[in-house]
Amino acid sequence: MKTLSLIFLLAVLLVMSSIEATAQMGNEVVINLNLEKDVTRPTVEITTIENTGQVRVQVRDEGGIDTVWIDQIPQTVNHAQLFVDSLDAYQNHSVRVVDRRGNTINQEYFPSRGFSSVSYIPDLTSRKSISQAVYHALIIGVEDYQGTGFASLKYPVDNARDLREVLINYYKFSPSNIMMLEDSMATRGGIEGAFDALRAQVGENSNVLVFFAGHGQWDEVSQTGFWIPSGAKKGRRSTYVRISAIQDYVRETNSQHTLVVVDACSSGSIFKSRGPGIENIPRDVQQLYADKSRVAMTSANLEEVPDKSIFMEFLLKELEQNQNKYLRANSLFSRFEAKVIHNSRITPHFEPIPESGHELGDFIFTRQ
Repeated sequence: MKTLSLIFLLAVLLVMSSIEATAQMGNEVVINLNLEKDVTRPTVEITTIENTGQVRVQVRDEGGIDTVWIDQIPQTVNHAQLFVDSLDAYQNHSVRVVDRRGNTINQEYFPSRGFSSVSYIPDLTSRKSISQAVYHALIIGVEDYQGTGFASLKYPVDNARDLREVLINYYKFSPSNIMMLEDSMATRGGIEGAFDALRAQVGENSNVLVFFAGHGQWDEVSQTGFWIPSGAKKGRRSTYVRISAIQDYVRETNSQHTLVVVDACSSGSIFKSRGPGIENIPRDVQQLYADKSRVAMTSANLEEVPDKSIFMEFLLKELEQNQNKYLRANSLFSRFEAKVIHNSRITPHFEPIPESGHELGDFIFTRQ
């Protein structure tokens, strides 16, 4: 009984310490997402089906399967953990699988060597192929700023949800690879925790879209830009999210391409200390994909933007109406830039993110 009492006392002390630490942080909700990076390749098993002259191919991955090719022909998959098919046992076959985190495996079957001779074949080049690209998104919408000193907004959460639906319904974004932060979840700690999760999960053949809609702020004296998260206190910059921190997260995330879309006042502050813009030079899609990109698309430069976003209206419309299999972010922007300018008093921008690891590539949306 004494041992149990001691354990109970220690537990109470730990809880009290945790509550006290939270109080010292200004009651900010901090979300810690301790996710280990998924580096495990899918498994492929090929076994005989007795008296049929066929072999059964079974593909498994606990995190879900993104794409499967058999004899270089893409198969229909629904991001399940198991894929099964039957093949002619008297012919050679190749199987290529990519899971939802971008881990790749290639295997071949040779009937003359027996069914036990299936072997792993490294395929480093395929990891940078747009046909095997895996898409992730972090979508943030903040409109409830009650008690913060900032005016509440009306449309950011709806815009965030609309963007999520467009990405899922029209493009190769799996729902399980999209993180949504709305209002009370989109605190400074919640946003930074979500970036930590992305950094842990994203692979070399992954593409990341980050979207933020809410208040933004530019400090002319310090030449510093901020996103205003949920729970921020006006005048207390320690409760804001610095643009420089976003740039650091983008640089540290091991994606092939990252696109940051910002619909907020002073959203163009992400381009401060910026270099040259992107030249709209047509290039082969795969060649363009092979070069890393770190780019941003913003609704304005340093000016204020209206609550009802003309920028988002035209952005979503162009994404829905696009019929091309592959759509460059730069091309997407050029389709609606003039429309925003002609219908508002703001000037949207699209440029590389400074000091973030940008090369000569561009984010490419892939239609389903």
